[in-house]
Parts: sequence; C-alpha cells; structure tokens
Amino acid sequence: MYSEFFKKSKRKSIVIYEDQAGKSEKIEKRWNSKLNWGIDLTKGFKSILLKNYSKNPYSDSFFSRINFQIPFILFKLRPKKIFFQGYSDFSSWLLLFFSVLFRIKSINWKGERVLKENEKITYLKKIVLKYFFFKFCHKIFFSCKGNLEYLKKFDIPKNKLHPMNCSVNNAHFSYEFRKNMKKIIFLRNKYKINKKDKVIILVSNFEKRKNIKALLNIIPNFQNQKIKFLVVGDGNYKKDINSFKKIYRNKIILSGFVDIKKISEFYSISDLFILLSTYDPSPKTLNEALNFGIPCIVSRQIGTSKDLIKNGINGFVLDNSNKFKVYNYIKRIFFDKNINNKTFIYNKNKLKLYSPEQNAKILFQN
Repeated sequence: MYSEFFKKSKRKSIVIYEDQAGKSEKIEKRWNSKLNWGIDLTKGFKSILLKNYSKNPYSDSFFSRINFQIPFILFKLRPKKIFFQGYSDFSSWLLLFFSVLFRIKSINWKGERVLKENEKITYLKKIVLKYFFFKFCHKIFFSCKGNLEYLKKFDIPKNKLHPMNCSVNNAHFSYEFRKNMKKIIFLRNKYKINKKDKVIILVSNFEKRKNIKALLNIIPNFQNQKIKFLVVGDGNYKKDINSFKKIYRNKIILSGFVDIKKISEFYSISDLFILLSTYDPSPKTLNEALNFGIPCIVSRQIGTSKDLIKNGINGFVLDNSNKFKVYNYIKRIFFDKNINNKTFIYNKNKLKLYSPEQNAKILFQN
C-alpha cells in the first residue's frame, strides 16, 4: 500500500517507521525466533526508521512506542497530508498533537479495531477519543464493517468517515496462484500430500485469541477420511499445537513460520481455509486465501468476515465455533460442488475493492 501511495503522490510521499516490526530477518522477541518475510518490505517507496525509546516495544502498553523525533521530522518536512494508524500508544498522540500544531491541512487516520464480545466503551474513553483525538482528524478511514460499527460508538460525524478496506498485494498472490497451478502435482508431492487428500489450511500467529484448538478439536471426526490439516505459523502456543501433532501425526502438517513465496505454495495446494478467532480485527491471511480461489470458514468475531465472506457462495461465517457446526460446514463445502464453482469468480470480483491500488485512489482523490 505504501508503494501505491508513493506512486499516487508522484514520488513525494515518505513512510516513517516507529519501530523495526516487519523488518526482514529480524528477531521476533515474542517467539524468540528469526523471521524472514522473503521480500524487501521497504522497496518501492522512501522511508525513515525512527528510534523507539520504549523499554518494552512488543507490549500492548501505551508506552510501547516512544519516538521523540516525530516533532522534528514534521517540522522539517512540513507535509500537506499525513496518514497514520492507531491511538493506543504515545507516538500516535505525539503525531496528532504536532500535526495540529504545525497546521497540517489533511490529517488522515485509519482504524482496524472492532468490538470484542460483550465489550462496552467506557464513558472516559469515549470522551477522550471523541473530543481530544478524532475531533482533530480531518478524515477517518474504516477498514471493514466491524471497524465502522466500533467507530460509530464515538459519535463521529458521517462526513468524516470513509472506507479504506483491508488489503494485501493481490497482484503478487494472483501471479503466484497462476504459476503454482502449472505444478500442482509437484507441490503436493513436495509436501507429501496424496492426490486424493483434501487439505484444510490455517495460517495464523499461535496466540490464544486465534482459537486454533477449535479447529484441531474436530480432527477425530475426520480420522477415517482423506483430509489433511496444514497448520502454518508460530507463536506462544506452539507447545499446545505440538501436542495435537503427536497424537494425530498422519493428519497434521505443522510447517512453522514461512516466507511469502512458500505460503503461496501452501495456499495453492489447499481446498479450504479456516480461521475461528475469538477476536481478530483484520487478519490479512483471509485476504490472501481469497486470492487462491478457495472457500473459507471464519468466525463472526473476525472484523472482515461479513465484508469478505458470503454464506453459501465462498464459504461461511460462524456465530460460534461449536465443533459439530464446524464439522458440518466442512462437509458441506467439500461435497457441495455449487459452492466450489462459485467461489473463484466471487473472490476475484470481491478483491477488486480490497486492493492497495484502490486504497491509494481513495486517499488521494481529494
């Protein structure tokens, strides 16, 4: 998306990173492992990496990002327009305050937050964000229907709210899909998957809220059927997932963290994507899976579920993760040819509205 912003701004935009999250071959301290995304995440645009003075940059605390260089950068660059995300860290408030102080003409903010189950917005939080944060943003972009419902809780004027859908690099994944379809037999053999096996893929951080066990708990129901569960990712709950692997060795393929090229191979050999998170604003893995024409079963607690999935067309949205419901929907998708026939075309058309190019067009239309 930053690359598209750079093009739309006639090569005048610049990205300011507040920490090293996402940098290639960085150590992911939460998991104590080295990650290589397989691509240069700073290619295609100009960027600056600021020093983060936080003692705990990987926490969820207000002081996870402390970038004292922000006012100096803004004063030096004097941009006509800024675009940023988040309000729950010190640097976001610092950025907003100095943008107002320096009279930047267009302050654009984008959210992804959705309401948690039974969550109530406190009166104090509503007042602080409504009058001391959102009031000073000229445009507020929402990423999905779930995010829009959340933002409405703060009584933001309708003329300030604009859609900017969650997206991934659709062009890249579409290219990988076409390329991999020519060698599908080779790829299945590479990962020791039989021709007749159906593959259910789950791509996720191994965190509690991702609710991975809800999927793994249904494996006994498929014990005598030719179905493989391809689990891709890493994280704090890896030990729990390994315990399932020991019991169901012939059913589970546990890959660990993989780069963007390998993940495309995994999507290409899969027949169904499942993610049953208990809270998940905008998992980009759902967008990725759609690019490979596969149906998806997701939980209602995923913010983009109602935006991207249409029941009976390209998958199903579940109100709860009851294992019998999940099991029945899996069977329905695998044996209902109409769903599989509709999925590819529906996904392709839907993703036209969920692209970096579309988001850049929205940001720079005025």
